[in-house]
Amino acid sequence: MSDISEPGWLDLLLNIFIATPGVQMRHHKSSLSRVKQKLKKIELDPRVTRYQRRVIEKLNQLDELFSQQKVINQTQKLWYTMSLLNILFLGVVVAHLPHILHIVYTVELSFLLPVRFYTYSKKNYQYFMADLCYFVNFLLVSYIWIWPNWSQLWVACFAFSFGTLAISVALWRNSLVMQSIDKTTSTFIHLLPPLVCYTINFRLNPTFKLSRFPGAVKAGAWQTVNSIIWTTAMYFVWQSLYHFFITVRKADNIRRGTTTSFEYMRKRFAKARIGLFVNSLPGPLPVIAFTLIQFTYSLVTMAPCPLYYRSELLSQVFLIGLFSIASYNGATFYIDVYGNRLREEVARLQAEVSRLQDDENELIDSTASATSLSTVSSSASSNLTSTVTSRNDDNDPAQRSSSGKVEFNL
Repeated sequence: MSDISEPGWLDLLLNIFIATPGVQMRHHKSSLSRVKQKLKKIELDPRVTRYQRRVIEKLNQLDELFSQQKVINQTQKLWYTMSLLNILFLGVVVAHLPHILHIVYTVELSFLLPVRFYTYSKKNYQYFMADLCYFVNFLLVSYIWIWPNWSQLWVACFAFSFGTLAISVALWRNSLVMQSIDKTTSTFIHLLPPLVCYTINFRLNPTFKLSRFPGAVKAGAWQTVNSIIWTTAMYFVWQSLYHFFITVRKADNIRRGTTTSFEYMRKRFAKARIGLFVNSLPGPLPVIAFTLIQFTYSLVTMAPCPLYYRSELLSQVFLIGLFSIASYNGATFYIDVYGNRLREEVARLQAEVSRLQDDENELIDSTASATSLSTVSSSASSNLTSTVTSRNDDNDPAQRSSSGKVEFNL
């Protein structure tokens, strides 16, 4: 049995450590710093000073990029920590403090939605916040704080939460990526409403439930026809508001490029059969067809809701399944997206460092050439001066007479 302290193990661990992308990026950054320091120490000929300045400017730009990335990484670390603690906190609340979950949900939603609006506005995605998932969250908040006696609203909230919103986690691949504000917000917006409805329906003390959420008590057993009527009514209230405020009143902004869910769906499914059918319709018919297709999808996803409403165990299994799907999508995102993105960044950084090192070598060669040329020029000038002096001495009579006489005897 080999000893772990043997040098072979140390070399292996060192190679593994150096091979990690994060270490490679830090190594390349230190290489950039060394290149910059060397460039500043080189005494260049005036002909290449401008070239040196341009290379150092590129190094400064890379340093600024690293500084910005450092700030982003710190934000992601903080958000990752908050997201993980929030999941643990929600589990504790559901298990031991279910009577405050609706308060926690409202507080978190009050924080997440403004952040979502800000990030979406920068991308021209702000009209996505008029979609059905946000409307369902609005309905649930309205039931909690405005109309807790309204039993029909409670039924609609439960059906939408366990139906359309829950299935969207799988359909739209919501990913639980802890350090991503955007992805955790999307996941929480779709997962928190069914969790809140489950808690109100099964976890609350009967006395507290009757006093705080009497509508949930008055609803009694699930009535399929009644639930379909009220969810349909709420759905078309949302569609009417959506088309009035977005499709009609914001038509100019949409034509200028602001994205809506309808335009997004038309492009995403443009080559699918259903997309070809909808896009081939004339006039306003594509919007009507899209509305009816989405309504059919909502009814289909809400079909199993009576089972979840009656069985706590089925509700638990369903919620665990949703969380598992979001977690798996997040793991896939980490490996496929972040891994490829990091490899591309490391490769780009390696190429940049290589270019800068080539520039450094070129500058050093240019300096050496300039120095060598100056030395040769000085040597040639010295030799020329010596030669001219020697010739002048040969032609000087005083010099010739001082060297002695030459006599001829006849």
